[in-house]
Amino acid sequence: MWLPNKLSELDFFLADAWKKIACSLEIEVISPFELASDETTYKYAVLIKHFGLEGAPKGLLMRL
Repeated sequence: MWLPNKLSELDFFLADAWKKIACSLEIEVISPFELASDETTYKYAVLIKHFGLEGAPKGLLMRL
């Protein structure tokens, strides 16, 4: 079950993996990443910067 305000052990594993490979891929990541909306804070394993659609916020949030 996905809980918006809690990362799983797998989320932390993926966050660490993205941090390690970001340099070799020459991409910028923020990991882990939090996004606040109203009274809820959503937590994600990684934000891959500069991925997205034209005119939309740039970034791809990843979560299992």
